[in-house]
Amino acid sequence: MPTKKFFFGGVAAIIFFLLATNLILIYPSIAYAEIKGLQISSLVISPATGLKEGMTINFKATVKNTGTENAQNVIVQFFVDDKQIGKKTITKIYKNSSTYVTQSYTLPNGSVGEHRALAMIGDKTPSLLPQEEKIKSPEIKFTVIPISPDLSIVPNIFLFIQQILKAVM
Repeated sequence: MPTKKFFFGGVAAIIFFLLATNLILIYPSIAYAEIKGLQISSLVISPATGLKEGMTINFKATVKNTGTENAQNVIVQFFVDDKQIGKKTITKIYKNSSTYVTQSYTLPNGSVGEHRALAMIGDKTPSLLPQEEKIKSPEIKFTVIPISPDLSIVPNIFLFIQQILKAVM
């Protein structure tokens, strides 16, 4: 009997060590059957143009269920430049129907330039999922432009200079 206790205790210690040191990564897998028939048919950004630092933009992901069963508790994650900016849960999507979820995002300072956004079904880190389990939206690109200085005073300066020149001449 002591041999069995030592053996099982030793196995438990080895498994604990591997998990604690991240040599084994265990996560509940999303079974492909659970998400079969789900797709993100579109991802839209609003507003689409004139985006500047500090603005709040909205993403709208349309999720379709083309499967033969209703889908419940579908998690949609939103990413900008491979960083998660939020996630939403859709309580139920009936078979052969679609719905949408939205996510707002404030463009941070220093974000001038081109960016990529996408949405993905599931609650896992995208790089950990096998390819067949990744259900992603089409990737969209958007550009953040620099904030222009307020030049509304310039026309008033020109009028002022014109009036001074008329008075002098």
